[in-house]
Order: sequence, then structure tokens, then C-alpha cells
Amino acid sequence: MAVSGEAVPSEEGEVRTSHAGTFASLQDAVDFVTLPPGEGSGEAGFSYRADGQVDVVYFH
Repeated sequence: MAVSGEAVPSEEGEVRTSHAGTFASLQDAVDFVTLPPGEGSGEAGFSYRADGQVDVVYFH
């Protein structure tokens, strides 16, 4: 897993930066990562917390 703010090279050779956030629900997390305008393809990972919130790690 990447550390938030870590630069990670993509398969295409681009450098992407990892970010993390915590959201109240899975729907809130999905809505966040699909907000326009999209800036190209990306990756996101979702993880549930015991308190019902959702952590998201995404590359931008």
C-alpha cells in the first residue's frame, strides 16, 4: 500500500501521487472518486472501518 503523498510510477511511465481519505459511507467514497472532471485513468482502493466509515486510497 502506498503512503499518502508518495509518488508512484504507473504502467505507462507517468508518475502518480497517492492520496487517502475517509468517508462516512461507501457511496460517499464512490461519489468522490467519480467526480468530474476526470483527469484520465486512475486507481482506487476501498477499505471498511469497524466504525462503518470507508477509507479510500487513490492515485492521481
